[in-house]
Amino acid sequence: MEYQNFRKSVVDGVLDDRVTLNKVIKYVDDLLGEDIIAFYAKNLFNQKQTELFYCCSKGILRVLVNQHNFICHYNQSKITTKEIQIPHFSNEEHYLKVTFANGDSMELNNIEDSNENWQNDYSKFLKELYLVI
Repeated sequence: MEYQNFRKSVVDGVLDDRVTLNKVIKYVDDLLGEDIIAFYAKNLFNQKQTELFYCCSKGILRVLVNQHNFICHYNQSKITTKEIQIPHFSNEEHYLKVTFANGDSMELNNIEDSNENWQNDYSKFLKELYLVI
């Protein structure tokens, strides 16, 4: 999901936890402005804890969304490796792992991070993210 589509879905009330997500959007917009190169919404469409990843020129901002608050982790370390697994079919598991110089890593998966309705879209998101980070 592109960031602008995510913002519109929150404003339109399509997504759960609208109040917290609106606060996240305001905070991130104030912090990063127009510097968002890529966006990935992990667990937005399933029952797991939502994590939002904002890729910008200076690093990757990870936002853990809780029911009444959110926690931000801004990783400005250099990416040392990125690995993507692309199967034969788009409805199969796609996997992206990014490792940073400080030892942190980010693991994303189209099947685990979404639901049946979004798995093919998340496959595309992972491939696009791999190219721009």
